[in-house]
Amino acid sequence: MIDLQSLPVKIASVLDFQFLEGYNDPTILLLYEALPTWTGRVTERQDTCGMVALSINLIDETHPVIWQMAGLPYDSSAWVRQPDLWMEPVDSPVTCPTCQSRTFT
Repeated sequence: MIDLQSLPVKIASVLDFQFLEGYNDPTILLLYEALPTWTGRVTERQDTCGMVALSINLIDETHPVIWQMAGLPYDSSAWVRQPDLWMEPVDSPVTCPTCQSRTFT
């Protein structure tokens, strides 16, 4: 079990997660919301989501952060795997806000 309070990023809620392929240890990518917001508050805060990749070490029961990204749109709801053609087998995540998609490598 992963204690979200122990991570170096503030996570109010997890929106989506998936396991990544191509790593030595099991690795999970979390799409999270740091500050809850909604459409009516877009003028005050709009980039409240982020992603964090955790390496899950089952022997030591640790989960160090591999990488993280903040400042994703508030309406990000899921991420979809997109195989990276140049860096197989590591996946490139694509976030799926309601009106658009963004690719991160």
